[in-house]
Amino acid sequence: MKVTEPGLNKLIDNLNTLICEDSLLTRQERETLVLAVAAIGAMKARVGLKKGDAPTVARREKREKKDRQSDPRFPRAGHPWQEDEKTLLSDALDSVPDEEIGSHLFWLSEKLGRTPFSVAFQIAAIKELQDGWEEQFREGEPQNSEKIVR
Repeated sequence: MKVTEPGLNKLIDNLNTLICEDSLLTRQERETLVLAVAAIGAMKARVGLKKGDAPTVARREKREKKDRQSDPRFPRAGHPWQEDEKTLLSDALDSVPDEEIGSHLFWLSEKLGRTPFSVAFQIAAIKELQDGWEEQFREGEPQNSEKIVR
């Protein structure tokens, strides 16, 4: 038997109906069913936690509180990349050796109105650089822009 939240709700409703009928149960049987309803309620809460309802609600509330604050340096941040932007980036990088990409990245990000990490991510895809290469630009300043491996 699969335990689901709707199934538990139906079971609780049925037990509550039995508990409320005065002529069907003795006091002891009624108390036992009340304890069963409490146990099923706890099981229902556990099923909800397994599903991830609580973290989802918390994430949703956090997302609602946090309004995106646009950075005037990167007006296109958060918007989908357009083909013309990708083409411009690809054309700009054609003559740049892989070892020097990091030194041009911040200039490119300003020209495109994108964050350095977003531009690095696109460059990594275009140039087929090593997985994770763009991570060095996540916080804005490269740790070692010479670290480019294919």
